[in-house]
Amino acid sequence: MPRFALLSRLNPIAQAAGLCLGATLALSPLAALAQSNTTGTIVGRVEATAGTETQLLIENLATGAKRRVSAGADGRFQVSSLAPGRYRVSLVDGERTLRSQEVEVLIGVSAQANFVEAMERVTVIGGRRVIDVGATENGATFTAKQLAALPVTRNMDGIVQLAPQTAPADPRYRGASFGGGAATENAYYINGFPVTSAWAQFGSSELPFGAIAQAQVLTGGFGVEFGRSLGGVVNIITKSGGNEWEGGGRLSWAPNSLRAKRRDVFYPMTGKPEGATTDGTLRQRFSDSEQDVNSASVFLGGPLIENRLFGFLALEQQRTDSGQTRLSTAGTASDRWGWRDSVETTSRYVGRLDWNLHDDHRLELTLVGDNSTRKDDIRGYNYATGARGDTVNARLRYKNYDTVTPVGADLAVLKYNGQLSDDLSLSLTHGKSVSKHSLSSPDRDVYDSFSGLAPISAPPQNVPAGLVARNNSPFLTNSTIIPKGAKDEVVASRIDLDYRLGEHSLRAGWDRNEITAINNGRQRPGANVWAYLKSSQDPNTPITMSVGPRVAPASGGGFGTQGYYVLKSVFETTTDAGSKQSALFLEDKWQAGKDLQLTGGLRHETFSHTNGEGQEFLRIDHQWQPRFAAAWDVMGDASLKLYGSAGRYAVQTPNQVSERHASRSWNTRQYFTYTGIDAATGAPTGLTALTQPRSPNNELGQVKDPRTLVATNLRPSYQDELSLGFEKAVAKDYNLGAKITYRKLRTAIDDMCDTRPFTQWAARNSVTVSSHWTSTFSCMIFNPGLSNTFLMDLEGPGQYREVKLNPADFSGEDTGVAFPKAKRSYLALDLTAEHPLRNGWYGKVGYTYSRNRGNTEGQTNSDVGQTDVSKTQTWDFPEQMLGAYGPLPNQRTHQLKAFGYAEINAEWSVGANLLIASGRPKNCTGDANPASFDPYAYGGLFYCDGHLSPRGSRGKLPGERRLDLNLAYKPEFIKGLTARVDVYNVTNRQSVQAIDELYEDGSGGYSNTYGMPVGFTGPRTVTFSVSYERKF
Repeated sequence: MPRFALLSRLNPIAQAAGLCLGATLALSPLAALAQSNTTGTIVGRVEATAGTETQLLIENLATGAKRRVSAGADGRFQVSSLAPGRYRVSLVDGERTLRSQEVEVLIGVSAQANFVEAMERVTVIGGRRVIDVGATENGATFTAKQLAALPVTRNMDGIVQLAPQTAPADPRYRGASFGGGAATENAYYINGFPVTSAWAQFGSSELPFGAIAQAQVLTGGFGVEFGRSLGGVVNIITKSGGNEWEGGGRLSWAPNSLRAKRRDVFYPMTGKPEGATTDGTLRQRFSDSEQDVNSASVFLGGPLIENRLFGFLALEQQRTDSGQTRLSTAGTASDRWGWRDSVETTSRYVGRLDWNLHDDHRLELTLVGDNSTRKDDIRGYNYATGARGDTVNARLRYKNYDTVTPVGADLAVLKYNGQLSDDLSLSLTHGKSVSKHSLSSPDRDVYDSFSGLAPISAPPQNVPAGLVARNNSPFLTNSTIIPKGAKDEVVASRIDLDYRLGEHSLRAGWDRNEITAINNGRQRPGANVWAYLKSSQDPNTPITMSVGPRVAPASGGGFGTQGYYVLKSVFETTTDAGSKQSALFLEDKWQAGKDLQLTGGLRHETFSHTNGEGQEFLRIDHQWQPRFAAAWDVMGDASLKLYGSAGRYAVQTPNQVSERHASRSWNTRQYFTYTGIDAATGAPTGLTALTQPRSPNNELGQVKDPRTLVATNLRPSYQDELSLGFEKAVAKDYNLGAKITYRKLRTAIDDMCDTRPFTQWAARNSVTVSSHWTSTFSCMIFNPGLSNTFLMDLEGPGQYREVKLNPADFSGEDTGVAFPKAKRSYLALDLTAEHPLRNGWYGKVGYTYSRNRGNTEGQTNSDVGQTDVSKTQTWDFPEQMLGAYGPLPNQRTHQLKAFGYAEINAEWSVGANLLIASGRPKNCTGDANPASFDPYAYGGLFYCDGHLSPRGSRGKLPGERRLDLNLAYKPEFIKGLTARVDVYNVTNRQSVQAIDELYEDGSGGYSNTYGMPVGFTGPRTVTFSVSYERKF
């Protein structure tokens, strides 16, 4: 039947599609939706007979949905927009089945079903083809069965690390590095909805591991339907219900008694006077840490209305009971705050409804929840004896708190998929996620400066005789916490159209994103820090108190008459912030010949940021991203494929860029005298102000001028990528491949904090620089190494001048050092061998040789673990670039990844996962020589002992060797039951992941922690589990 007879036969369906489309458009503003491919395709050939129409019937084996299509005159057919799962493809004559095959449809993959023999009835029960001759992207797709059989950690990162060209991010970050990129340069999706961390883009929300139907990990070469990534894409599809009810559950336990001891951290052997008392001694003890992990999960799915409405629900909760030291031996407060006992609970769920309005029209509703809490009870710890205190001195409660717990969200996604004709399909998606973050204490208000949670610095000599200012806060004086009521929201929508025109498969799409932060940022615990001080002069003598006029302590009365006073330090960057993103893309996939497929596409992106006042301060338009790919089925039988791709990829700056730089911020110091000290909290009482709040950099909570914060000709951050490879089926049981990938960063976005280029410009142009400008200038967002134009009020507020600076203008006159262009390149050779699941076993081995070199990691700075994304210290002034070029932190020169599983017999199976990788490059940073090369006294330049020490010149950290194994027992006498043991890091090799790279401390002395580990591979862990699944 002609498919455009649709509206006459399916008016309700047309109305539903129209309503969904209308809601999508009406509910803009929206967010980075599914640059994700949530469906798959079946392609194939039949023997064409002149003058005869050949028909095929496609049936979803789980839901019973059917679609009838006709092959072209050349015998080719293609069926797109199919939900992932198993299908029966039948060659039919009317209602009579001539031949049939079963295939598995994977997201973003073309399953092949070919009928080229005589048309007799033959049923073939099979899986997916060894080689997908149409695929040109780099990466891997994993099914639920594979993930269930392999010994992988049950989270996103565990899946990601199976793919080639991936490496763990710095241990101080969440997420992973793809192809040498930064941990924030990736995109994550669940059922087409973007679940990348909304604030800073580290990691993502997750879901119950057992609810994953398919996981697609793309490390490069992906088409125009994906964007906003320089690294990779993780695309998760959840399980759904079918025509059979199926349910089950899983319990697991990782006992502390079988967990190996964690490595302690020791001071390195420096041989320097600064390390005379610490060299080789204990820095922090972790060997007496404890950790028990218990998890439980259940699921149920099936038909609510047979062949029409299906439901699926999965619940998972993991509880981790742990204890460990909080402070190092360097501190003096371990007797009260040195140990924490924690209970961390991560609760996740997935609910999904699939409504087959008709075989050609489907609605999906997905609900996902991911929330983590941690309860900390803090007590004392004695490093000499290893004893823990009996008294709980503080209790803290966290929820979705970055650096403490995983950060998840609650989301709802509505999706419509419609096959409007044999050649035209439409997909509409809309959703929203909310992530709430909190910190609290059952005992005290963590945001009240007089509650006792405000950290206190009180050397005894600075406190009047007879008084004690005891620090009753478990926080360090430099600690920051999230503000009260912090929340992130993402609203996302997308439209996709696919149309087949002869030998061309045309695709077009649009999305628009809105990401909103509410009360995000950082602030001091207890709202401020108290520091007790004493004047060394006569109390009646005016002394310096931060900036501004001098003040005599005695003028405030109280203990000020004896020279005693107190400093209240406030730091707060609490703000609302917004980011809008949109994209359009077009693609033509052309079957240029019987065995040659060519793909060309173009993607266009924009994004903008608003500050806490709702003012736009950063906008990027016209990010044009052309992409091309080719795949050649050399022999015409899917046994040998040559493929390649070339494309441009871009990434947005995260919402976090609005914090402090563009929004209100407070960094103030206010001085008081006092008449007493609260014995319980340590806070001063009877305060009399000596000064108003003062700020050395003018952070007094004022509105910032959005016109003067960002280069007016800012270009997007993008890179170009080229890849070329082949895949060869060696007999039916083996598959070999090789691929070479090259990536080059073209432009970066970061901030610079150097006044010299502007004052030098002013001098050249006879412009007088006002004191207002010098006191308010902080940092500017720009493109490093390129010509940048700024709007500056050098002569005073509102007196704007356009300041054009070419790369040479950024140099300091005293040093002559200018910014180089941002550089980052990645070259990789991948060799793979795979044995598909046949004869009871599956295995894959991949080797990657790579070089990741440059002068910038990208949006992050793993050299120091900095989390100010796209505002790192890397480009603050040009002298920091001296020696900065070399192997970057995410380089792992050699990587061998091997994993697989085997069914020993009907009851027993084993699995293995092996990683052998080179270590991370090592740096040595310190004080510049001459000192003029560090005009702002940052320290940490690529100098050691007064000599230039280029990036990576200190060798590599020891390599990583990790083997994970499992053993599973499925008794035949209890169908559906599985008992299993997983052993992670069997050899207990706790490799160093990163070290402290600061050799000199900036004061002319040496750091006694240079070379000290800041992260290790986790210790050996044993997990027991039992699961039961049943169809009924």
